[in-house]
Amino acid sequence: MPFDSATVQLISGNLLEMVSAHGFPLSLNRADNCFELNENEPAYPVIRENAPYVLYEDIQLHVPAFLDPPHNRIHAWMAVPLKVKGRMIGIIALDGYNVGQFSEKHAQLAVTYANHVAIALENARLFSDLQSELSARKKLISELESKNTELERFTYTVSHDLKSPLFTVRGFLGYLEQDALSGNHLRLKSDIQRITDATDKMQRLLNELLELSRVGRLRNESTDFPFGDLVGEAAELVQGQIMARGIQISMNPNLPVVHGDRPRLTEVLQNLLDNAAKFMGDQKEPHIQIGYRGQDAERGMHIFSIQDNGIGIPPEHYDRIFGLFNKLDPKTDGTGIGLALVKRIIEVHGGRIWVESEAGKGSTFFVTLPPSGPAVS
Repeated sequence: MPFDSATVQLISGNLLEMVSAHGFPLSLNRADNCFELNENEPAYPVIRENAPYVLYEDIQLHVPAFLDPPHNRIHAWMAVPLKVKGRMIGIIALDGYNVGQFSEKHAQLAVTYANHVAIALENARLFSDLQSELSARKKLISELESKNTELERFTYTVSHDLKSPLFTVRGFLGYLEQDALSGNHLRLKSDIQRITDATDKMQRLLNELLELSRVGRLRNESTDFPFGDLVGEAAELVQGQIMARGIQISMNPNLPVVHGDRPRLTEVLQNLLDNAAKFMGDQKEPHIQIGYRGQDAERGMHIFSIQDNGIGIPPEHYDRIFGLFNKLDPKTDGTGIGLALVKRIIEVHGGRIWVESEAGKGSTFFVTLPPSGPAVS
């Protein structure tokens, strides 16, 4: 077929978009490759009126747009439909630089060819859709396997840590009977206190587990707010511990605006500040610095740091500290759920948290959060 250039043009809403070309390069600007699909479009009879093809001996006599560069070299012009299962998806347009370059026979041959092209395009689309679906399924399976592993760990940890206060209660109930029979009121009072402490511990564990389960399920409306305001609110909530230990808190000026669930993110800062204060050790000049480390290159998330000069964390415990009930020092207050809660809240916001530390030289926790505007997905 004696054509000089050709394009495949697909229907995109109310536009025809050139997606492939032979004989000239497509523009890098997508808008330059699109044409409004109205009655002035020379392929309109094929697309809207179900004509088998359109054939012009000299299109410049009929369509003024072909009088202007770069189209003014085109005279003969032909368009044939691309249909898949009776549905119009676009056209193949053929250009000739000479008047009368195409005949009716050429047009009929082009229609036959276009039918094969349409089938190939549909097969390619189906294959692409199938690949996308398989990829999505693999990702879902991977996530389910990860969640199942996490659930197994969670179940084991919860059952293990809830058994401890139950054993205490059961054991001292036996002592109570002995104390009552022997009339040892002093030990009776002590045993009752131990049972009370054990049930209080179990109550704290259950309450914090319930709080952890609510993260991501019960959410407040996400808003934009300065990260510096969040730091101020969290610092107020731990002010007692900060003052008691003589800790100085400072933060970088002009911390950026973030987008998220403000009450939940206040919990994050409160836990991290409380943790930093708790593990200052015998530091003579305890200090916590809130900083900004820019945006990550991959997703544009803001990176913040919470740095202390406390006792630090050995590298082998970096991952362990974010697990349930994991306390590096069993003597400290709390249930060991705090950092697991922090990690869950950050992940619900599409971010991540990690720690860099060295024993005896303080710790720096890094968190990433979405910038202002719609949350990053």
